[in-house]
Amino acid sequence: AVTTPVVLCLTIEMMNSITRLSISALCLVICLCPGLGMAREQFHPSWAATCVQTIKVHDGDTLTCVSDPEGHGTFVVRFAGIDAPETGQAYWRVSRDHLRGLAVPGTVAECYKLDRYRREVCRLKSATGEDLADSMIRNGLAWHAVKYAAEESPAERQRYALLETQAQAEKQ
Repeated sequence: AVTTPVVLCLTIEMMNSITRLSISALCLVICLCPGLGMAREQFHPSWAATCVQTIKVHDGDTLTCVSDPEGHGTFVVRFAGIDAPETGQAYWRVSRDHLRGLAVPGTVAECYKLDRYRREVCRLKSATGEDLADSMIRNGLAWHAVKYAAEESPAERQRYALLETQAQAEKQ
């Protein structure tokens, strides 16, 4: 009966040592491999590139841009300010096709962060400066991504909300 508490105390102490060792090893792995633990967005210096071609429009809010020779090469864009039906959801093809028609050569991607999937989050503008999000929302093919409204200017928030309200009213 005397050995039981001693064995129990040794067992608990060994478990504590193993736990501390495991936590230390996990912290070391995360420090040595920063991308492994990154699941959140990452802001970086803003930059812009002109898309000379869009080689894939994945859905209504994601496309692949091939930029001009002095630009940033080929990169995947997550459209800032809006959310659109995901692949397989109702109307996703209509939304994708509309974006495909908007994102023609000359489209400018103004990028400011990486999302959790390492896509560039960018405002997309036509060659004449029109915000492509306006057309997507106005036509009811995307909605204002309110979750990220803090990343928008007050004018963008107001405009997107108004366009969404008008698109909903026209639908009824």
